[in-house]
Amino acid sequence: IELLVVIAIIGILASVVLVSFPGATAKARDSRIISAISQARTSMTYVCQSENNCAAFTCGYPSEMSSLCKDVADNHPVKGTNPTIRGGSNVDNKACIYSAVNTRYQGMNAWYCSDMRGLAGYTTTTPENAARCGANTTVYECGDLF
Repeated sequence: IELLVVIAIIGILASVVLVSFPGATAKARDSRIISAISQARTSMTYVCQSENNCAAFTCGYPSEMSSLCKDVADNHPVKGTNPTIRGGSNVDNKACIYSAVNTRYQGMNAWYCSDMRGLAGYTTTTPENAARCGANTTVYECGDLF
């Protein structure tokens, strides 16, 4: 009887761990994405200010961006998807970087965004449909952050 009780307790503990594991994995992937985007924003600021051209900033330039984009792509909900980078012109010198994240917000897909103004956070607005960061070609900023 004691052996059955011990097996039952181990089974209950194992089921609790298995239920919480997928959520922890998604949060860990999101942390990697957020870290890579934060580091990419630093590179983006350097490129935009030193070259006075945010359009030059891509996943291949500067050199450290390739590893940051790879980190985002490896942890993206759709494996192999690079972050969305929106570069500004020489005049406005603004840019932002977006990536989808694995966790959902109120049942909707969510993205993480960071821009030249220093705004960073989650948004439910896709980079393609954002009121800022993409739709307006002269201002690239994160919008609708929560």
